Amino acid sequence: MSTLLRESTPRKNASSRKEVLLLLLAGFFFVNTVSAELVSGKLFMVGPFVTTMGSIMWPVVFVMTDIINEYYGKRLMNLLTILTAGFLVYVFALLFITIQIPAAPVSPVSDASYSSVFGQSSWIIIGSLVAFITSQLLDVFIFGLVRRYTQGRYLWARSTGSTLVSQLVDTFVVQGIAFLIPGTLSIDVYLKMASVSYVYKLIVAIVMTPTIYLVHHLIERLLGKEESEKMIHHASQGGSLNLLAEITAYDVTPQSEAS
Repeated sequence: MSTLLRESTPRKNASSRKEVLLLLLAGFFFVNTVSAELVSGKLFMVGPFVTTMGSIMWPVVFVMTDIINEYYGKRLMNLLTILTAGFLVYVFALLFITIQIPAAPVSPVSDASYSSVFGQSSWIIIGSLVAFITSQLLDVFIFGLVRRYTQGRYLWARSTGSTLVSQLVDTFVVQGIAFLIPGTLSIDVYLKMASVSYVYKLIVAIVMTPTIYLVHHLIERLLGKEESEKMIHHASQGGSLNLLAEITAYDVTPQSEAS
């Protein structure tokens, strides 16, 4: 029994580290996604061009997408995408409700100021959700396609390749639905603004490519090279690790032996 306990402890510790890792990655993914949606109403200058403040966060979202996809598989990443989209709907609903509640006379933020920041139009909300879901699912698909084609080599190729396509869809879809369809922007202004946003996000994503290798290194240090490679191989087969089942199996063995 003591031998079983000693053998089960490292395995339970490894599973716990995998759970913590997933929580951290998913947390960064979720926080940056929601933040990007909330701050996208503010525009800033990139040289002579204008782009949205959300352009700063979206490259981080796609890096987190690639890392989670790399280690936990497309099924889990797609599920996380759908869950995050659901949370975004919840956030938009909360903002809508809070906008309807009058501010107190002593409130430092007036109703007009609050509404101008958080009162996004229905077109922007629809565009954000459609673009997010479409681009994320496409990113996961392209990532897996490039991984199969390169036989698991060239991490930079599958990361950059998936981002190249998904960022293109995300940028033009969200701004097309939010500004072009309702007639807020002309076709010329829309194309110029979307193109600048796409190029900016693409440059930032390429610059952040070393970050993906750094995260890979940190994960390998956390889990060990053998366990990390096992996760990557398992994820490349299309499945995600069932951590709960692993932990349950490890806990049951010593108990059954003791009885």
